[in-house]
Amino acid sequence: MYIIITGPKRAGKSVHLLRLAEALKDQGKTTAGVISRGLWKDDEREGYEIVNPGAGISRLLCSRTKPAGAEPEDIEPFCSYFFLRSSFALGNRWIAQGRDADALFIDEVGNIELKGGGWDVGQTLDRTLPVILGVREDAVSKLARVWGITGPVIRIVPGADMLDAISPYLLP
Repeated sequence: MYIIITGPKRAGKSVHLLRLAEALKDQGKTTAGVISRGLWKDDEREGYEIVNPGAGISRLLCSRTKPAGAEPEDIEPFCSYFFLRSSFALGNRWIAQGRDADALFIDEVGNIELKGGGWDVGQTLDRTLPVILGVREDAVSKLARVWGITGPVIRIVPGADMLDAISPYLLP
């Protein structure tokens, strides 16, 4: 079952997903996967790091400048960022390892994934436990068309409690 959390750019989807993962953990539920946390400098987005909500660990995913010390073959330019292929590989391992978690998160699903890169959403297509996807509004219909992903779509509403909105779709 997929639960799609959506909203426009900078609506706070990832922040809400991080809070939701913490709230679920507080209820004794297991969480896993990848949530992308924005990295900021002088009120400008500098990049993203991926966070494994179950393990509480993070790693740089991309930045606007080439990451220092990264091998050239590890760098994948996309839009205005330099992505680390090794971080996508790590995130995909986190997704695979979280197959039995009560809630599996995959954040920032969009153009890279629709072009065959990024997060391996396909490995979750047969999962019966909830997969919570963070998706920009303009990619929701594309996900349905390309992968047949459907499910409740919850739009970010400022000040709303995401746990209240998503609770009916989660395990008791």
